[in-house]
Amino acid sequence: MLGPASLLLLAAGLVIHFPALARALFWVGAIGQLALGVWLAGRWLLGPTDPKLVTPALHLPAVGNLLAAFAAGAVGRSEAGWLFFGAGVAGW
Repeated sequence: MLGPASLLLLAAGLVIHFPALARALFWVGAIGQLALGVWLAGRWLLGPTDPKLVTPALHLPAVGNLLAAFAAGAVGRSEAGWLFFGAGVAGW
């Protein structure tokens, strides 16, 4: 679950030294984060949720979207950053 978030943090950290690699890591992480968020939200909306599975980990997609917004700003993709920021705030 934290794979895309790790890629986003790596992208933000590597942008100074390896901008092309950082942009590639950002897009892979952002697409992974988007897929993870859609999958988790779909699970919550389409079926009954077992009370044992309701944990603070349910906030991970929102936090991942906010990380994607941060990484997007770092790699110079502010329009994608605003999109992920809006999704993160709405999910929170």
